[in-house]
Amino acid sequence: MGCSGNRPHTYINIFGKLTLEDEAIVTKALEQLNLLPLKDKLIDELSDGQRQKVMIAKSLAQQTPIIVLDEPTAFLDHTSKHHLFATLQQLCAEQGKLIIVSSHDLELMKTYINRSVTMAEGNKMEAL
Repeated sequence: MGCSGNRPHTYINIFGKLTLEDEAIVTKALEQLNLLPLKDKLIDELSDGQRQKVMIAKSLAQQTPIIVLDEPTAFLDHTSKHHLFATLQQLCAEQGKLIIVSSHDLELMKTYINRSVTMAEGNKMEAL
């Protein structure tokens, strides 16, 4: 079972197998987040940060026009945080994706985002 053309997300056939096209999509998502060396590991063998990146790669592989991420940098080291946001910024620019992120890391957000809504104490919202 499969679809041709521009698919909104990957599909698995009735036997639980990926098509060659789907494998290429998954490989690209893993490459984008520097996860390719981990592709044959079980989820239990990954660190918390690696698991976090795998879940984000999973959302990238679905090829949706909108991605919503809640604290995507949790468990990531400084370098990985910046790489993730640079990758997300690139996806927005090159593929026109809308990526909505909630985060407490204001400095990181200021570096990479182009629009924001800030919530302060008392639920007061401010658009930037």
